[in-house]
Amino acid sequence: MTTKKDLPTMLQGWADAVRRSTCDLANPYALVLELGRAFVPQPEPQGVKWGKKKRCYDNAFDLLGLHPTLTYCEGFVLAGPALFPVEHAWCVDEAGNVVDNTLREPGVGYFGIPFDSKWVVRKVGSGADSLVDQLLLSKKIPKTAIAKPYRR
Repeated sequence: MTTKKDLPTMLQGWADAVRRSTCDLANPYALVLELGRAFVPQPEPQGVKWGKKKRCYDNAFDLLGLHPTLTYCEGFVLAGPALFPVEHAWCVDEAGNVVDNTLREPGVGYFGIPFDSKWVVRKVGSGADSLVDQLLLSKKIPKTAIAKPYRR
């Protein structure tokens, strides 16, 4: 049975596969492993309105706007019957618990990058969708991008 502890190992396998490829591909798996961390899944969050299905980036951004004490995250989730890493966005509370207003059944494991709220608003306001993709395209990690409590 696949567990949340398997998610970093799976991401490492995908990162290694991208590195070994002959294409010059951006490697979101390696970036998330480098800058991210595991977060604690929890059942349906209380007092949080569900967003639209398959709109996790918009849903998490909207959730951040309604609950500014949350932190916006992007990375990968193990969810559904297949249990393989899927790109996803969610928020976390001050204790690091996942607040996911997209998946009706919480994922088994979440591993992602916690972003600074001001940086998120600036990037999304300028038209960005996936912030992980923005970091990969810029090839430079701004010091202000990662949320303060989670910076290394």
